[in-house]
Amino acid sequence: MTSLALTASAASREPRWISLPVLPEGLAGQFAGVHQDQLIVAGGSLFRVPSWSGGQREWSAKAYLLAQPDGAWREHGLPFALAHGATVSHPRGMLLIGGSDPSGHQKRCWWLRAKGGSLRVEPAPELPVPLAYCGAALVGETAYVFGGQSSPAATRAESVLYSVNPGQQGASWKAERAFPGAGRIYAAVASAGGKLYVAGGASLSANADGKPQRTYLRDAWCYEPHLGWRALPGLPLLSCAAPSLGVGDRFAVFGGSDGSLDARVGELRERHPGFPRTIQVFSPGRNAWDTPGKVPFSLVAATATEWRGLAVIPGGEDRPSHRSRAVWATAIKEFPDARE
Repeated sequence: MTSLALTASAASREPRWISLPVLPEGLAGQFAGVHQDQLIVAGGSLFRVPSWSGGQREWSAKAYLLAQPDGAWREHGLPFALAHGATVSHPRGMLLIGGSDPSGHQKRCWWLRAKGGSLRVEPAPELPVPLAYCGAALVGETAYVFGGQSSPAATRAESVLYSVNPGQQGASWKAERAFPGAGRIYAAVASAGGKLYVAGGASLSANADGKPQRTYLRDAWCYEPHLGWRALPGLPLLSCAAPSLGVGDRFAVFGGSDGSLDARVGELRERHPGFPRTIQVFSPGRNAWDTPGKVPFSLVAATATEWRGLAVIPGGEDRPSHRSRAVWATAIKEFPDARE
């Protein structure tokens, strides 16, 4: 594998990204995480035919494992088809939280456990309510899941925060302190410095036909387990469905949709330019956001995960109704610091 050292210029402080082996198929809304030092991508959704040509979303019942950054993906079947939930990586396994399938939104959760070349699937504690388009992160020993939508027709996004200790036998999800902001789907959610961060996403309301419509958000929040919620400075730019990750004590949001072209999807079709690519990083020491350059990809409805010192983003939607096979990575220890 080639060197992953970042040599960003002092002027731009822009991280350098490399490509890892591409996924066997393009996916969005897939679960991505790590167990037993293996990168796992499970489930997800795809379109064989674009929506504007009458295509329907399909759900994947496959999982792919990558044991080495320069290796080959191994395919495994899953006993379910699932997408658009949230993921937490834990020593016990990769925890799949909620999501959707052809029947609707789900409250089921699952463990995926890698062992050598095999993959085990086991039930995990169910959520109190169905949730798709939610976000999750591990803070210390506790897994948190935030926000989402309870059903495909729901015109109100959830503002719930649930927690569970995945390492505790018999543990179940419990409600945490009420979120003071608007309920939302597709928020950026990550753990950094022992805190849970939430930013952006979209609230939901009913349009003239009674169907859910989005309002894109910029507000940002921090949750500390013993102190509760506090508001942060808002994102410099609107961001929805962006991959996000804790980088040291900082909270990084990679691109995301700003909704500016939503009304033109049917017109633009394959000419759609993709989604915004600005990196937005919150530094708690400065209580401020920085924008250290852009990512070289347009990916939303994707999960960022940490693997072998890398921030990895495997697949996602690179333009409406189109999924990407690309897997991008950058070295976390070299990620630019706004204070430098």
